Amino acid sequence: MQISTLISFLFGNRQAILTAANARGTFWLGLLFVTSAGFAREYDAEDLTREPWYVLLPLFASLGTSLLLFLLLCLAYSPLRPPNEPPVVPFWTRSSIPFRRRYGAFLGMYWLTAPMAWLYAIPVERFLTPVQAVGVNLSLLGIVSLWRVLLMTRIVSVIFSRSIVASFFVVMFFADNVVLFLGGCAPVPLLNVMGGIRLTESETLMASVTFGVVMLALFTWPLWLVGAFIASLRMYRGTRCSWEEVLTTEHASSITQPLWVLAAAAFLIWAAILPFTQGEQRNRWYVEDELQFGNFKTAITYMSRRKRGDFPPHWDPPPHLSYGAHEPPLIHVFLYSATQPDVAPWVQDIFRQKLELQADANARVYYQNAIQLNTLDDKQLEQYVLLLEANSYGRQMATYHKYEINITLDGLQFNGELIELSMERRSLLQRILDIVPAQEEPVAGPGLDF
Repeated sequence: MQISTLISFLFGNRQAILTAANARGTFWLGLLFVTSAGFAREYDAEDLTREPWYVLLPLFASLGTSLLLFLLLCLAYSPLRPPNEPPVVPFWTRSSIPFRRRYGAFLGMYWLTAPMAWLYAIPVERFLTPVQAVGVNLSLLGIVSLWRVLLMTRIVSVIFSRSIVASFFVVMFFADNVVLFLGGCAPVPLLNVMGGIRLTESETLMASVTFGVVMLALFTWPLWLVGAFIASLRMYRGTRCSWEEVLTTEHASSITQPLWVLAAAAFLIWAAILPFTQGEQRNRWYVEDELQFGNFKTAITYMSRRKRGDFPPHWDPPPHLSYGAHEPPLIHVFLYSATQPDVAPWVQDIFRQKLELQADANARVYYQNAIQLNTLDDKQLEQYVLLLEANSYGRQMATYHKYEINITLDGLQFNGELIELSMERRSLLQRILDIVPAQEEPVAGPGLDF
């Protein structure tokens, strides 16, 4: 098996698929490729010195998904019980080739698709805007996913001797279930029905695409189920699986040295690349950890002693409101960063921009908004009022708080409970109302926040 064979395999060549299935060492070659794919995904996204298991995520995920897909294929294409077999024979054993050997060959080919994931190593965040980077990354994910589905369809067609259409429906049924599972488990920006949380442009794009893909997978699930069922019925005629023809000495070969060198290089190249990216990830990890534990001073001081370039491009420190994570409270972090004299301007800008973004939320549903004045004590509220009065974003933020202040000044909370306000707090709230522009700009109405 040569490098040219691998390239032909990735484009679905029948002879290359048969060669890969029989080549001695395909399992270990694929293992190197899938590990290198883990580095390609995470080398500039996670602190691998603290959480090295991220590199192994593709490996563990592929072990689980490949086994489930293989069992599904064995079930869908299981032949009728021959007369000389016992009455009860598991579907995965109805072949003269041992299950371990068949699955080992399938897993090796499954792992040989890993070089497609090398596309994820392109550092698009370093030369594109946040929205553009998200768009390109989603496009790369779509290309790799489609490529893998088509290639696995071709592999299934060859090794099980089924038509492309029959193979496609079974593979797509499995892929559709994977999409639905990941859509329910993977962390993605939340769609905010009432508009109480505003999303950035990149978060909006991510949420919209994720929502669209999951809905498409949900609505097409019956189609793939019926198609896979019909494909299995049409092939359930007593024909033996073709593994006896696939795993033969006729197609046996060994991995050539140049291909081993390519696999080793794909794995070892990260030793040269990681030192240039892991420093940023270590800084990010430290700050996020401190912020999430409420250590504002430590985290912001650490950030201020460094440049923006010492952190990952487009990095967004906590709180991540669009993911439903409200710790630490945005308003508290903002007040601390805005009132301390030794805080670097770029640090102040990050939290100020977060604050300004939320000022576009629906003010009429303030009880769902990210910034609520009732979470501030009198000293913090005074600091906040002074900042609003002294800065250009004050008018926008004052409009954002108008409904909450009016309800509060009437002595009510959003749940209708009565509250008592001191004269000092009433005065501070009234000062915010005094900043509201005489001619208010329209605020966002209720509805889906895409």
